[in-house]
Amino acid sequence: MTTYDTKVLRGGSPAEPPVIPPIPSTASRALASLAASVDEAVSVAKAVASARATTNRLAQDLDEITEMLATLRPRPPRSELRALLEADAGLAALRAGKAASCVLSLDTKALTSANLGQPKEHMGVFGAGTSAGRLYSALTVIPTDAGAVELARVATPTAAPVAEGAPAPDTDPSAAPVLLPLRTIGVMVTTSKQVLEDIPLLEQSIAALLRDALIPAVEAELVAGDGTAPHLVGFASQATSQPANGGETKLDAIGRAAGTCASIAAPDFIAMNFATAWALMQEKDLHGAYYFDPSAQAGRIWGLRLITTPGVPANKFLLGTLSPAASVIRQKGSLSVEMSVEHADNFQKGLVSIRGEVRLALCVMRPGAFVYGTFNA
Repeated sequence: MTTYDTKVLRGGSPAEPPVIPPIPSTASRALASLAASVDEAVSVAKAVASARATTNRLAQDLDEITEMLATLRPRPPRSELRALLEADAGLAALRAGKAASCVLSLDTKALTSANLGQPKEHMGVFGAGTSAGRLYSALTVIPTDAGAVELARVATPTAAPVAEGAPAPDTDPSAAPVLLPLRTIGVMVTTSKQVLEDIPLLEQSIAALLRDALIPAVEAELVAGDGTAPHLVGFASQATSQPANGGETKLDAIGRAAGTCASIAAPDFIAMNFATAWALMQEKDLHGAYYFDPSAQAGRIWGLRLITTPGVPANKFLLGTLSPAASVIRQKGSLSVEMSVEHADNFQKGLVSIRGEVRLALCVMRPGAFVYGTFNA
């Protein structure tokens, strides 16, 4: 239904539209500012959400890259000792309380090889290497099943042209055969039984026992054993002795010793302890300059390989050849490591004893190829 304005129907003027009062300018500005703030807050929220999504995506990508690198990075190989500890049935029975002791057998060269846990590193002029055992690791080791070995010391063989049908040059033994009994060198430590539950800690405990105690003892016997039971017959009692000359430098003493044994076999090594080696490296000429460059690593002296070992007494040195024609080590069996919870009062105190031992003899076929000398103090 149509509605008509009564004023128009009666001939009057139409009604005026209602007048809306204007909004004050301050309120308008406030509304505009509020709208702008809301728009800005919405924009910031969107930016934060976008940044969070980007961060999550980057974190996921980083995890994937880390996993990929872990698969590509070569893992350090397990040591021979670790593999033995993890696989040995006797040790497993000891750890489970089903046995009171167990015996581990390591390879002949495990005393000084990197297979025996992680070798210690020595920085400085001597380079890197194990703390001890370098002389043992440098010599040739030949296994034996006997309790003693016999050797005949011979002169240096002489080769010469031989005519058809003529006899070849021959060298007879220069002395009666020498019988050397194998000697046992051992060490034992008692520690907490808890070490049996932690294979990595057990590995390091055994490695430390062998490196820090057994190996230095082996080195000392190889160098200075006097042959009286239970000692080895070491190099010192068989090599040519060289006393110090007054005023002679260490380098001159080494050169004199090299000339002494060169007629028997060309020398290729010199062994001394760390303190003596450091003193040698600090020698100066008449002008106060070091013979050896302090910034360089000195692994050789007069072309001879430098072997640093605690087995050589202070201010002494052993010089000679590493050729198996001149000397070898005869060793019976493997390095033996025995663990027992029944030693003394271990059961009462919850302890375990770890013992390491090795049986060997030093065979020097050419004593003249070695010089055991003394430096001036």
